[in-house]
Amino acid sequence: MSGQLAENKDAWDAFTVLFPSITASGIPKNAALNAIMQIEKTPRELYSGAILLLDDTRFDAALVLRSVFQDSQRCWIQAGAGIIAQSTPERELTETREKLASIAPYLMV
Repeated sequence: MSGQLAENKDAWDAFTVLFPSITASGIPKNAALNAIMQIEKTPRELYSGAILLLDDTRFDAALVLRSVFQDSQRCWIQAGAGIIAQSTPERELTETREKLASIAPYLMV
């Protein structure tokens, strides 16, 4: 995606508007975010955030749609699906399981 920023805006303004991305939340964005806040029991933290590459000439962001977390006592993986009008709980659960299965083999227990 590319575009032209208004004179009084910078890359951080554009970034703030884009996140969380609709890929991780759904469409329409506000309704999807409200549903996620009601349904999910824990905060998403870094999931559905971004990894940034920032220097004098670039501001690149890559979505974090599959995550591995670790603290002093446990390790866990996180993934999800965006909510759209055609969503069904069964398909979203299947999609989430598929995403988790793509990273689970790389964890050591």
